[in-house]
Amino acid sequence: MTGFFKLIEQYSTQDEPAFCGLASIAMVLNALSIDPKRPWKGSWRWFHEQLLDCCLPLATAAKEGVVLTQAACLAKCNGANVSLHRFGSFSLQEFRQAVADVCASGEQHLVVSYSRKAFSQTGDGHFSPVGGYHAARDLVLILDTARFKYPPHWVPLPMLFEAMSSVDLTTGQPRGFLRLSANTRPDSMLFTLDIRPDGSWREAEHFIKATAPELVQAAAGSGQLAAPEAAVARLVSMAPLASVRSFIAVRYAAQVCAKDRCVPHTVRQQVLQELRATPLHQVIQPLVEQMRPYLPADLQQQQQQQHIADDHHHPCHEQHQEQHTQHVQQQPQHHAQDDQPPPDFLSEKLTMLLLLQEP
Repeated sequence: MTGFFKLIEQYSTQDEPAFCGLASIAMVLNALSIDPKRPWKGSWRWFHEQLLDCCLPLATAAKEGVVLTQAACLAKCNGANVSLHRFGSFSLQEFRQAVADVCASGEQHLVVSYSRKAFSQTGDGHFSPVGGYHAARDLVLILDTARFKYPPHWVPLPMLFEAMSSVDLTTGQPRGFLRLSANTRPDSMLFTLDIRPDGSWREAEHFIKATAPELVQAAAGSGQLAAPEAAVARLVSMAPLASVRSFIAVRYAAQVCAKDRCVPHTVRQQVLQELRATPLHQVIQPLVEQMRPYLPADLQQQQQQQHIADDHHHPCHEQHQEQHTQHVQQQPQHHAQDDQPPPDFLSEKLTMLLLLQEP
């Protein structure tokens, strides 16, 4: 019951009849002490259903609810490690062990997706966190988020197991459970290293590990560091720009998810503005622009597509195969036309690469 005490502090009632998935995720994110990185009200950063809008519009969630993959996306988008277990991929004993392990740890939590009909309750598909496990009686404590209907209640674990076998009519697939924990590794908000099988990144890696340090040392030995702009210009002229473009990917264009996390557009814009305000980028940017006419033609064509292509292979795209796809794609475009960044971010990428260099 270790996890119970963290969950019960965050126990809340869903705001809308169809918000059981959002309420369950918000409750667990708060129990895991994950920082939303944006205020809820005033200066308080706190997860609430109204903040969970990164995978589909709230209006859609309020009307139709969420499916299991969308609930997983919401948790991933907001900083949790999530493993999705659909009924049929685990046995009764494996589920029992997962419940026992999670309830004893306090550092992980389960959210179950099941049919209320198995418990002779009104309604059908529902999400709720698991609050505890009574091993002697093989009972699971359901912290029901619809407290206007049902209080927390114990159910036989085998009955809950069978309740997850019910097919979700929206997806045509059975239900299941999510296992959530806090993500201890910081997530990328805008840039990420892209190690591709074709090895196109290796020149950039060699540049930052060997070429750039040698150039800086040579500049220091000749006294050129007294004029840092000249040293930076030398670095830019030697940089393998085509490889830099391949080595650093941009998570800007995705309107749904960026790999395991969705970052609000305003946050990404702030990161971009702060990067562009650095003295290093202010020196690099005009130098890169001067070099653009001399870039290979294929690189120029690739640059026009890069801000779109970089986000096409992240896990959250799995949810596009659900019937909610059309609603996800209709999300507001965050005024992208008003502040659309350069299509390739080449100067920003080079700035980031040089900032990665060890001092």
